[in-house]
Amino acid sequence: MKYEPEWKQYEKDLHSEDSNKARKAAVAFDETRKQELRNSAKARRWEESRQESWRKDKPQWKKQELKREREELEKINKELREGGYLMNGLKPRPGLIVVKEEKQQEDNNGIFIPDNVEWQSNTCRVVRTSPPLITTQGPMECPCKEGDLVLVRNGSGLAIKINKEQHLLIRFDEVFGVVEE
Repeated sequence: MKYEPEWKQYEKDLHSEDSNKARKAAVAFDETRKQELRNSAKARRWEESRQESWRKDKPQWKKQELKREREELEKINKELREGGYLMNGLKPRPGLIVVKEEKQQEDNNGIFIPDNVEWQSNTCRVVRTSPPLITTQGPMECPCKEGDLVLVRNGSGLAIKINKEQHLLIRFDEVFGVVEE
């Protein structure tokens, strides 16, 4: 004879339309299950085998849900490794500037450079500035203003995405100068 735990008799009433009946069934199910799992080795083996078979034969919808959750977490991890992702603007703390790299379409000789070519530029457009940085020597003013084209060191700053566009968060002292246009 196949073993059936006593708490199974309450399962049909757990989803009853009558809330009192469902509540009583839930209490009885829980108490009976705890007691039987504590006192019966057969009940523990039955529960372990049920859980194992459920893990092996998870419903397809559950597998897809777990896959979507895993992909979403991987996407978040990737964005965090790239420096983060922000839906709105970023107000930098004192001493920092938000810049966006300027893509040049032509080089100095008038040769057109296509968009698909990776171009390492060290000129950036200032998107947002911060208040002066207070140091022991006094306040350090921002060397540029919003909209300026500035010259920065290649590889400087922290890469961040703001509204799905790549930006850099750099320090005041990483700006070499303002380009006169």
